[in-house]
Amino acid sequence: PDPTPTPGEGEGEGSGDATPTTVTVNIGDYATANNWVSATKYLTANIDANVTATVGSSSQNSGKYYYGASYGHQWRIYQTENSTLTIAATGKTIKTVKVTYAVEKSGCLTYNSANVASDEVVTVNANSITFGMGNTGTETKGQVRVTAIEVTYQ
Repeated sequence: PDPTPTPGEGEGEGSGDATPTTVTVNIGDYATANNWVSATKYLTANIDANVTATVGSSSQNSGKYYYGASYGHQWRIYQTENSTLTIAATGKTIKTVKVTYAVEKSGCLTYNSANVASDEVVTVNANSITFGMGNTGTETKGQVRVTAIEVTYQ
């Protein structure tokens, strides 16, 4: 018999063991491609066709995009506004999320009541993850200035 597998019999095909996909959104590139204007509020960024990042806030400033020659492109989230950052996948399972951000006034993202540092990889295994805002010091007006988001999903 022919040992060559027929289509559909290959490793991972149809078994749900598909190779994970990793996507990254660089806020500067995204802002340029989508004509974001500095000091304007944007609550959603589509990382790809399956994954969306959303800033949850009814406040005035969280979700604003800023650009400056001295600090680059930033999507800001403020501690005083009880804001959140949710990464959600439609019909997919998010495996990991890594958010790259600059810190202002000791601000940091939090997940499950723990601080999450910039570039820290968080294991998810769900269709979404919501980060809160916290602080690594005693400051109460911290900011997270997101510059990139990397998501691995399957």
